[in-house]
Amino acid sequence: MLGGGAAHADTPAFVQIGAPGTTVIRQTNANVIGIAANDAPDVAWRLSDSPATTAGVLDLGRTLAYANHGSLVDWSFTDPAYGGDPGDGPHTVYVQWQDGSGTWSPVTSASVLVDTTPPHATASTDIGSAWTTSTSVQVTTAATDALTGTTHVRLSNVDWTDADGQLQPGTSYPAAVEMPIAWDFSPGGEVYVQWQDGAGNWSGPITLHVHWDSSPPQVTGLRVDLEADHQIVGGSIPLVSTWARSSTAPFDRNVVQRLTGAGAYTSVYRGSGHTYLMRAAPGRMYRVRVRASDLAGLVSGWATMPAFTTRLVDDRDPRIMWSPGWKRVADPTAVGGSMRCARRYGRWADFQVRWGSDIGFVSPEGRRYGTAAIALRGSRTPSATVTLTRPTARPRILAYHFAFGLRPVGYPEIQVRDASKSGAPVCIDAFTVLR
Repeated sequence: MLGGGAAHADTPAFVQIGAPGTTVIRQTNANVIGIAANDAPDVAWRLSDSPATTAGVLDLGRTLAYANHGSLVDWSFTDPAYGGDPGDGPHTVYVQWQDGSGTWSPVTSASVLVDTTPPHATASTDIGSAWTTSTSVQVTTAATDALTGTTHVRLSNVDWTDADGQLQPGTSYPAAVEMPIAWDFSPGGEVYVQWQDGAGNWSGPITLHVHWDSSPPQVTGLRVDLEADHQIVGGSIPLVSTWARSSTAPFDRNVVQRLTGAGAYTSVYRGSGHTYLMRAAPGRMYRVRVRASDLAGLVSGWATMPAFTTRLVDDRDPRIMWSPGWKRVADPTAVGGSMRCARRYGRWADFQVRWGSDIGFVSPEGRRYGTAAIALRGSRTPSATVTLTRPTARPRILAYHFAFGLRPVGYPEIQVRDASKSGAPVCIDAFTVLR
């Protein structure tokens, strides 16, 4: 409360803005209380945001009726009609009274600091955009306010604010609190920070998103299959292991380990992919297991593939049934040094084993080779067509495979037919089995 001047020479006048002791407000208007001198009855009072007068009367004032023993008005400090300044900062209201004879008193005034602008705040956590498994972070925050300074900082896990703009619920700390502030965030992974200035303005909440992960990754659906369009090299059969994965945090990497025979698991792949191409020597027993880690540092359990083995059956094996018209051709690039070729449409070769989860056939590819039709499980209706014609010759290619399931099935069967009507040969080098 500030006051000064006098309505008449013998008694000072009284002017008050807001409640007693008010020096700062966070709005552009406030109640102004005026009490005139008591040596003569007064009938009016005049208020202005400008001290300019003409003949002792406030130029840009507003005249209101004056009640005995004092009057009150909700007064704007920014109205240009009364000389108001629209900006924040010190504002003064000028007041004078008029008695019954029409005489105006000298001007008296009261001042207040108007601060409608919230603090400018910044905030961050110690983990930033990284992932964490902890439910606590260290919050570092700062704010500035040119007019009234800062008084409090407030943290919350909820972004709801009340009518005053204050986060609810939340915890307030004095502006001088030591940084960083240890804070337990909610499972939603959000922290909200705001500051209050000396006028009572709360800054808008700053949202700090915490990348939080409490669940390890999961690896599922691990399987191994024959891998087509790859070459038999040194008698080894191309296989591909694949798996599905899920995680809250982004994946970091996968580790694939392989066990051969009675040996121990050894790592054969570390990377971000979810497939791994390997080769298997026919007749040897293998196991494969995979686990994944994420950017939060969590690691899945091992997903383990049941033991499996492969077979490479060349054209001399008696389990292959050949229709008439197939001719054995010696070829040093073939699996067993020879292969069988047909040059007439409809010639077939049928291969069946007792158990298997994948079955396929090996053939050369090149410009002179034709097209093969594939039938499965005793069907004579083709389920796939394989084109063996390629610009570049490639021997011992696993040209086609079919996966029956994750587990071996009984008596898987594949039939390969010559589907070329142009006389281009179809050659079968070998059959492959995974079980």
